[in-house]
Amino acid sequence: ASAPVAQSAVSIPNSALITASDLFRIKEVRTPALSPDSKWVVYVVRSIEPADRSAINHVERDQLWIAAIDGKISPRPLIESKSNDFNPRWSPQGNRLAFVRKAEGGIEQIYLLEISAEGKAADPTPLTSFGTGADDPHWSPDGNRILVSSPLSREQLQQATKTSSVQSHSPATAGPDGTPEGIRAWLHRNQARENPMVMSGDPDDFSDVPRGYELVTVNDGHAFPVIAEDIENGHMTSARWQSDGSGIVAIGPRTTGEKADREVFNSIYSVNLATGKSTVLISESGSKYGEPTPSPDGKWIAYTETAGGVFSFEQATIAIIPVEGGTPKVLTATLDRNATHLKWSLDSKTIYFTAADRGCYSLYHVPVGHAGADSLTSERTWGIQDYDVSAQALVQVVTHPGDPFELYHAGMDGKTAIPLTTHNSVWLKEKKLSAYEPHRLETSEGIAVDYWTLKPTAFEIGKRYPLLTLIHDGPAKMGGPGDATNWFAMQFLAARGYAVVFCNPRGSAGYGRDFARADFRDWAIGPSKEVLYSTGFAAKESYVDGARQGMIGTGYGGYLVAWIAGHDHRFKAGVAIRGMYDLRTFFGGAARPQTISRYWGGCPWQEDIRILLDRDSPLNQVERINTPLLVVQSGSDSSATATQSRLLYGNLKQIGREVQYVRYPAETRNASSSETPDQKLDQLLRTEDFLQRHLDGR
Repeated sequence: ASAPVAQSAVSIPNSALITASDLFRIKEVRTPALSPDSKWVVYVVRSIEPADRSAINHVERDQLWIAAIDGKISPRPLIESKSNDFNPRWSPQGNRLAFVRKAEGGIEQIYLLEISAEGKAADPTPLTSFGTGADDPHWSPDGNRILVSSPLSREQLQQATKTSSVQSHSPATAGPDGTPEGIRAWLHRNQARENPMVMSGDPDDFSDVPRGYELVTVNDGHAFPVIAEDIENGHMTSARWQSDGSGIVAIGPRTTGEKADREVFNSIYSVNLATGKSTVLISESGSKYGEPTPSPDGKWIAYTETAGGVFSFEQATIAIIPVEGGTPKVLTATLDRNATHLKWSLDSKTIYFTAADRGCYSLYHVPVGHAGADSLTSERTWGIQDYDVSAQALVQVVTHPGDPFELYHAGMDGKTAIPLTTHNSVWLKEKKLSAYEPHRLETSEGIAVDYWTLKPTAFEIGKRYPLLTLIHDGPAKMGGPGDATNWFAMQFLAARGYAVVFCNPRGSAGYGRDFARADFRDWAIGPSKEVLYSTGFAAKESYVDGARQGMIGTGYGGYLVAWIAGHDHRFKAGVAIRGMYDLRTFFGGAARPQTISRYWGGCPWQEDIRILLDRDSPLNQVERINTPLLVVQSGSDSSATATQSRLLYGNLKQIGREVQYVRYPAETRNASSSETPDQKLDQLLRTEDFLQRHLDGR
């Protein structure tokens, strides 16, 4: 694509502007997997296609593609399939590929296919046929078995667990009119069938299905459950092979037995697959661990650790520990960024990872021999969404202001990256885009805040334009030129003639521990000041019409839209998408009660915490809201339940304010789940129509 322009030409044909239907042209590049010989990369392309011949409805489709690392062979689909294929994993020998296929009916299974030295694929064959499906395949070091994750029904969980909270009862005694024991047996039988679902564990995981691990023999497809001593089935996550193939490492609860469902911290275990014996490798009070990853030479386990207890804002560090356990060594203590996506170099001397950093996502590496990480991403406007590394190759999925998703190949030092694909650039070269212009302000409290502006794509000198303020989800998320989340929305709004401004207020990711903690017990007052500061600076630009301002926010951003609407009246309209507006009911009514505990240092039944929650709840300021609002809700959003949006809408309607309520029943906040492309498009156009009517009177 041609580079975005900070100041576009006076006359731009309409065909060169981003249009709403261009949303369906976006190709999302995902999960690259390099072959062991570093010659090929298999990756996933998520596209939007018509659901049927009528082309009225659309669906997302995941397809496997393959590209030659030397660029001599153009990228092409690996196989032809009408199913959704994803999560590709090469065998250690490099001649086979395991992947996940979701066919009609929505059940995921593991498939295998053979790949020739020329990159040609044979027809795939199913490896698993589990009734509940299978996902996340990982080859054993010898290539003979595959470790897979599978959802467990409650009945399977009961049968496979040595000590279950659902006790076994004889079917002969079960009945609704029998003895108390028989009635309990009848109730337990219904519970085991998930009708109803009975919950006693972490309320944050109410919507999560417990998962178990199976070892599947590649040659005949026989499956054997992984049973570990001291780790209840369904409580083990992030399992990976030990380098010698004798066992796995995994995350498990720090507390076992009857109190396991109350544990918010965890431990790293090693599990001997022959005996089932589990050994705790590390378990520190107040720490959460993630991504246990054995080194290829079998000496180390790398992992992430977030220390500091329940109310911690510490950044996730990378550490290593000997494979047999022992003293850990922290490698990124001075980075002050959340490390994630760990991968070892083949020689076991270096660990690669990514981290959010001031509006971008950078790729880092850290040597095992000494602490201290270096960034491999020299472009300050890039976001590394995913990557893979082999003995002689490094590939990265890159987002930047001129292209939302493309796959790049770079040297092992991350430099001189060149694009391998043109999934989006091939059509974006016909389009004009608006540039992200970076700015930084410092508040009276000494907090430095990054913000960005985009001019209207068809900007004309001397003309004044309406200004839209965009507020990101979170609060511990981030906007910026390397973030793909709002890439299309920003370019669409700029093409529609709006100037756009957005910032990363206190609490955002990518700025370290102190910045992340700066909104502790202050979700509203401090962050809203910084949003308004950046908006104020943008409104002073000569091309902005300060009398025509609007705002859009999603999730936490939707919350801030409602809060600001009750405390500042410069905006002619606001769009609050999937927000939370009454923090007391958000604690228990939504799926994340620990969010409240972490950010306020307590719970709503404590008087001092209740006072703070009431102060920061937009619903309690509803009589001060005069800004016309569009309130948007996902019907199955468990993070911000429909109750939240209905409360805001109902109260505003009761006092006669201008408000409109939109609910998408089949949508969720997880775009990879059941959110439909047509609902995304409807929401985009409905948002712009609402703003246009109030800012322009059109």
